Amino acid sequence: MIKCAIVGCGRIAQKHASILTSTPNMKMTLVAAVEPNFEKRVAFSNRYNVQVFETLEELLLHHLGNIDLVIVCTPSGSHFEVSLRVIESGINVLIEKPISLKVDQANFLIERASMLSVRLYVVKQNRFNDAVKFAHESYLKGLFGKPYLASIRLFWNRGPGYYSLDDWRGTWKEDGGALINQAIHHIDIMQWFLGDAESVFAFGKNFTNPRDAWDSVCATILFKSGALGSVQISTATQPRDLEASFALLGSNGTFEISGKSLNEIRYWETSRSSDIESSTKYVQSKPSDIYGDGHKELLENVALHLLDNKGDVIEGSEAIKSLKLASGILRSIEKGEAVHFNSNYQSTLLGF
Repeated sequence: MIKCAIVGCGRIAQKHASILTSTPNMKMTLVAAVEPNFEKRVAFSNRYNVQVFETLEELLLHHLGNIDLVIVCTPSGSHFEVSLRVIESGINVLIEKPISLKVDQANFLIERASMLSVRLYVVKQNRFNDAVKFAHESYLKGLFGKPYLASIRLFWNRGPGYYSLDDWRGTWKEDGGALINQAIHHIDIMQWFLGDAESVFAFGKNFTNPRDAWDSVCATILFKSGALGSVQISTATQPRDLEASFALLGSNGTFEISGKSLNEIRYWETSRSSDIESSTKYVQSKPSDIYGDGHKELLENVALHLLDNKGDVIEGSEAIKSLKLASGILRSIEKGEAVHFNSNYQSTLLGF
């Protein structure tokens, strides 16, 4: 049994805690948590019947040697500091997206984890959605042929009520804006299909975010495979969410995945008619919430990996790829020119 602690008891922590405390035959259990806010600390403790400490240091003092995995659910800007402290304590860590706001910090986490023989995992739950898994398996089999172009369209609404929930939302220092906080999952899926990028040119603006980070981004990406990528992202959509989709056009076919959390195959056609029938069972897949239903399978795979070195997991070396791509997009906006990924592509805005 993998003993887990959660650091940060906000909205996404509830998803992890609910799975850990209510899933039958789960090979993980929640033993403690950390939350600096008193009201949140009490509410989380009462709801999940676990001890919740005010600081990470208190947790490590009382539970060092009794925890196998720490799940980091704090604001993105603190992921590096919290995760590094966990790694230095010799405890395995699972970080909610993104791994860090800065590429160099992410690299350092990966290096330290390897040096100390600590496992570092990152949450990319959309990879476990049935529709995404089916499309990726089909793509790897060559059903869509050579990739020509892939697109991300994420048009969501994040109004004043969203930003008022926490002071860090919408800031460069702690959040990273729409590209990092909302669209990083979609960037991850694009990179997962198309591989490493060669260069990118992008524009960004802030329309409705009351803080400083851009709420809208458009980018064109050239991948090393020769494929093109188109990214259109905005959380200024009025008056409500419109869509979140990923589409791929190849030499032998085309597909589009949409839905709340990339959970529905909206369009699917290849040169093989049987593939159309196979894809229809994923059209009506409805997630339980905006985070989708991939967390459960992700956590099960992390447990399997820790216990038996098996399972499909996203470790730091894989997770950093989407951060690099997103950072390059922002760097292009900063410079007002194309950015090549064999040169300096780290954004100077993220984490500052």
